[in-house]
Amino acid sequence: MGTATLIVPVDNELHLQTESGQVVVSSRVVAEKFGKEHSNVTRDIEVLIGGILKIEDTHKDGVAEKSADLFIPSQYQHPQNKQWYPEYLLTRDGFTLLAMGFTGQEALKWKLKYIEAFNKMEQALREQVPLLEYNQELQELDKVAKIIGLSKQDKLVVVLSIMKRHNAPTLGLEELAVCTQTKQIKNQQSVNDVIDYICDHNPVGFSIKEYYKNYLLHCAKNGLNPMDKVSLGKVIRQLGYESKCKRVDGTVGKVWFEIGGN
Repeated sequence: MGTATLIVPVDNELHLQTESGQVVVSSRVVAEKFGKEHSNVTRDIEVLIGGILKIEDTHKDGVAEKSADLFIPSQYQHPQNKQWYPEYLLTRDGFTLLAMGFTGQEALKWKLKYIEAFNKMEQALREQVPLLEYNQELQELDKVAKIIGLSKQDKLVVVLSIMKRHNAPTLGLEELAVCTQTKQIKNQQSVNDVIDYICDHNPVGFSIKEYYKNYLLHCAKNGLNPMDKVSLGKVIRQLGYESKCKRVDGTVGKVWFEIGGN
């Protein structure tokens, strides 16, 4: 037997719950509310199931509903002797079919209560299912992002697409994505400017300090946003240069060389 995945309480007195995505009520609760012995209620349910099965045997056009769509076999544990006993979980249609045989003013009161409760709980369930699917998609995305090493910026773009598909409020994330994308563009432009500068101004023979000073003057003259010294050094190394200690004018300092050069 499956376990309830959603509990949407409407009236604690009625003890409705969900089972396999359907709103159901236990045959034990029905017996209690309508003042009947549980054994008599299960007997009536089994009579209905037998009648449905006969109809299904004689009608091949699908007119009759399957009994499993009305009455779901289940079990409960007795609180005193801890033994397990059979019960049925009734869907809305199963409850309606069974309750047709219950008469009297008190029975009518409980019928109306259950019809209203089924309506409210099924509406609440319909509203929650998209939320569950949305949360599940986000959890799956988180797993995939870790496996493939998805960057935070790319993950943000995917999260936004999921939120829009489920009509979830983006809470300013779109603005954040635009800012992040703008920052990425600016960073990439800075890298491109540095590469152009290095190609035009060979660093070989310059000390790290002197080369960075010349780079800052170049940026100031051309209205560019300069990189910090460490980031500039990383780009220079990626282009095939390395720094080595060398004595220049009696002072030892790090100077740029081509990789493998002397």
